[in-house]
Amino acid sequence: MSGNTGVLVGQPALDVTLEKGEGASVRLSEFWKDSPLVAIFMRHLG
Repeated sequence: MSGNTGVLVGQPALDVTLEKGEGASVRLSEFWKDSPLVAIFMRHLG
């Protein structure tokens, strides 16, 4: 494996658009407008 293609600790997160359950979308930056955000990405649950 060569090079690091991930986000490093301390770098800002990308402002991606996420799909909500109701079919609407929301930008990641909308979650941290008023307070800090912790995002956890899991490969699978169970």
